Amino acid sequence: MDQGTGGRETEESELERKDMNQIERIKKMSAMLKSSQEACTDLETAMNQLAEALEKYEGEIDNMDELSAYYDSEDWLKDFADDEAGLIPEDIDRGALSEDGIYNLLSDRKGVEEILTQIKAYLLSV
Repeated sequence: MDQGTGGRETEESELERKDMNQIERIKKMSAMLKSSQEACTDLETAMNQLAEALEKYEGEIDNMDELSAYYDSEDWLKDFADDEAGLIPEDIDRGALSEDGIYNLLSDRKGVEEILTQIKAYLLSV
């Protein structure tokens, strides 16, 4: 009789183990689903923000090109010298005459375009 009871106990513990494995699997898969859903939601939000930023950036490309040409021109050198000599009114925005303003913008633009190139390469690889 003990053998019959022992067999039933073994069978019950195997079922419990199987049920535990099933429960653990379901918990694991549910956690993976939640994590994956959060990652997709976060990426979708970021992609929407990126799309808006790219549209705004694209709208500024002509301005950046014009600023670059201005910065490399005799006009900028004259405007800068006149500002240094106090000939430009102090009440106007003279940000374009700073020695670093346009240079930093153009440097940032180069960095942005390198990142966009990396994103493009990634998107083409998936």
